[in-house]
Amino acid sequence: MQRNKSVEILQVHQDLIEQCRGLLNVEKLRTNKPLHTALHAKYKIIEELVESVEHAGPGRVLVSDTDPLQSVAEGKGLQEAEVGNETHFVITTKDSSRKQCYDENDQIIVKVETPSGEKLKHKMTCGNIGEYNVYYTPNCVGQHDVAIEINGQPLTGSPWRVHLSHHYKPLYSFGSPGKAQGQFDWPYDIAINYKTGNIAVADSGNNRVQLFSSEREYIKAISTQDLIKPTSVAFTRSGDLIVIASYRIFCFNESGKFVKSITNKHLNKPYRLTIARDGCMVVCDWIDFTVKVLTPDGLQLLLTISDPNCRHPCYAVCHQDSYVVSYPLADNVKVFSKDGEFMYRIGTPGSCDRQLGLPLGLTIDRFSNLVVCDHGNSRLHIFTIDGKFVSSIGGQHTGLVRPQSVAVSATGQLFVTDIEKHCVQVFQ
Repeated sequence: MQRNKSVEILQVHQDLIEQCRGLLNVEKLRTNKPLHTALHAKYKIIEELVESVEHAGPGRVLVSDTDPLQSVAEGKGLQEAEVGNETHFVITTKDSSRKQCYDENDQIIVKVETPSGEKLKHKMTCGNIGEYNVYYTPNCVGQHDVAIEINGQPLTGSPWRVHLSHHYKPLYSFGSPGKAQGQFDWPYDIAINYKTGNIAVADSGNNRVQLFSSEREYIKAISTQDLIKPTSVAFTRSGDLIVIASYRIFCFNESGKFVKSITNKHLNKPYRLTIARDGCMVVCDWIDFTVKVLTPDGLQLLLTISDPNCRHPCYAVCHQDSYVVSYPLADNVKVFSKDGEFMYRIGTPGSCDRQLGLPLGLTIDRFSNLVVCDHGNSRLHIFTIDGKFVSSIGGQHTGLVRPQSVAVSATGQLFVTDIEKHCVQVFQ
């Protein structure tokens, strides 16, 4: 680069000088030297600064033997993980000859992204030379993306698709066979009040509904002369308790006091009932083998769902503008649109993974997975809402024998009634 170092002269216009003289005369200011000569200005270059800039550099070149194409990442944390449990994987930096190497200037960037697009926090430590341990703890289910870059270049295989699941473990159980307080005879259905945490159990063999606190403490029993063989319990959004007994629908308040009976000309033989998020009643009718959606007061019919190839719908829940219905005689669960149109089925007859035997109670857990009481196989089966198998809860260590109904608490625990052991089992 070349710079003009010549002196630049600035000539002041003569008219401007005359105007300035006039102003000075008005203010009667005395000057020792009249302003009648031309003004000169000079741009001086500071040679020292020019020299320092010429020798300065914008950065420096860093050379690394690490080859991102040969470097690898391995570990369980790149394949699958469980919600709430820390998982990890190892990044090994290698040179072009696939020999493990290390350079302190290597820039390693790891991004763990949840299904909703959020960046999950992680920590990275340097182990042996050229090995980096990465740890993260997922907090939701679903597919996570793990992306790894070394010196601005992605590793081969990046991003990794990691499936996150949650494996429920037995927590405790309450209840035993009998007729006393807190004992059961065929606990047929269970519901949880999301406001208070209170638990209602349809104690069918004892012709009553028992209420418990969220701490499993006995509160009271609801029993009337019309409450014969209750098969269904559900809490409304206002906290009232809806009970189906002898194919009739009854409404009780939070204190267990009878409020009213609910009748609808479109209902013939109501068997099971759940409450949708908008408060609507979803009822399984055992005369015409349909599922009927009613207004929150139960008086108007909004939708009828039916499958001519399946009889006796046992349980139905509403989830995200769709309806999920269990058909125990068909050994599957079917999903219908918000308009009642059949979309797809979940499960096939059998006892292996993804197979069902006499599916009964249903619920949607806090991870938006479908939980099915696989009654005939003595287990709970968990699927994604689109029908992909996630996991199962069963075996001798769980104590499940004949799961009948399942409900999820506000804290995400599963409450399961077992009609053979006459108890309620809780899983975390």
